[in-house]
Order: sequence, then C-alpha cells, then structure tokens
Amino acid sequence: NDTKMMGSRAPDPASVAAVPSINDGGESRVVVRSGYLLKRGEIRKAWKVRWFELEDDKLKYKKTPDQIKPIDNIPLDQVVVRRSTENVGKEHCFELVTRNRIYHLVARSRTDMDDWMRALSLYTQLHTENNKIAEAEEEISIVAYR
Repeated sequence: NDTKMMGSRAPDPASVAAVPSINDGGESRVVVRSGYLLKRGEIRKAWKVRWFELEDDKLKYKKTPDQIKPIDNIPLDQVVVRRSTENVGKEHCFELVTRNRIYHLVARSRTDMDDWMRALSLYTQLHTENNKIAEAEEEISIVAYR
C-alpha cells in the first residue's frame, strides 16, 4: 500500500541521531537515515512496505519502526547503488546490487530516492576507495607544487 509509505517522513541525513538500542545492552547506535520504502520480494516479486534504517555499514529493514529484530540486514561494503535498470512499473525505483541478490526499492519521490541513494553510497566500498584515491591525488598535487 503506497499510502502507508507516503505518511512517514525520513529524517534529513544531516541530522544524525544516536538511538538507544534495546538488543545491544543499552549502547547507542547511530541511525543515519530511516523511513518507509517499498521493497520487491525476492521470490514472489510482490511489493511490500518496509521500514528501513541505515545504521553503520548496514541497511536493516523490518515491517514497522518499533519491531525490535530486523527481517534482514544488507551489508553495504560490497553493494552497488544505482537507479533501477529494469522496468518494474514503479517510479523512483533504485537497486542495491549485492553478490547474491538485487534489491529493488521504491522511494516516495525523486528527491527521497536521490537522498537514499546518496546516503547508501557513502557506505559502499567503492565510495570509500574513491575517497582514498581522491585524498591521495590531492596529497600528490600538494607535494608536487611545493
């Protein structure tokens, strides 16, 4: 049901909040972004509304925000984040491509999709490697012009 998804507003990625975690002995965890997205099932291909939380280097999803145990965790280090390459009949669709599966996710707007993709890509290995390369190139250029 797309209307359930539309009602929740994900926080601005810039407003990172430490949220107490119930299942880790009360230690704080950092949820970078959270909100409802549609997720296409792997086997039946049905679209379901799920609550997603981007935490550390994992994307967790569950049925509702107050559900304690997530349905699944998607480690982001080996993920490619891209706009959907497949026509799935939904606007604002993007994909998380892992070694074992392609997750199809739908945001409620183009802006929301772009924000999710940007936030997720910050935790991929490729992004981390690109940042290291950029830092190295900057250091080389500084040394070269001394």
